[in-house]
Amino acid sequence: MSLAQKLARLEVLVKAQSDESAVPAYWTPERVAGWQQWAQRLLLTMSHERAVRVFAEMTTTPADQWGTVVRRVDRMARLGADGIYEAVEWPYWADRAVALPDAVCELLERHPDARYTVDYSCERCGLETPHLPYAGPSLLSICPLCSGTVERNGYTVRRNREDSVRVGQGMTGHRGRVA
Repeated sequence: MSLAQKLARLEVLVKAQSDESAVPAYWTPERVAGWQQWAQRLLLTMSHERAVRVFAEMTTTPADQWGTVVRRVDRMARLGADGIYEAVEWPYWADRAVALPDAVCELLERHPDARYTVDYSCERCGLETPHLPYAGPSLLSICPLCSGTVERNGYTVRRNREDSVRVGQGMTGHRGRVA
């Protein structure tokens, strides 16, 4: 078998394997609709002026030129479309505030290197806030939505503490019972 024949056979095999392992497109119509719903929801958490600017940038500027706020809206809308914000267990997203208030947007604009890789969140409402790179400190100490305290894993720690108390109270209530 000549080299040309071997290459032709290899090409046929590779083509057949790639056809067999074809994965459905990530951007299905359902996912696009979910992204749009979450993007709209997030825009509604901003002031009207900022939402108009973010929407204009999102619809008229190539994605590789988006600013930090538009990139954050896109990231959060993708997470929402994937169902992340519906989690009823850790990190309890279904109970948390999912928003981009103006105070957070201003921080993102002033600190384009800000990250969300570590959960710095409000103990009370669960709003996730940005932090400095490499798990640096949170850029906020007070929540702009409810004035709660922002700490590392703030919402999760509070929820776990409340759950422990509930379990402890439930166990205490059963002590001393005779079956």
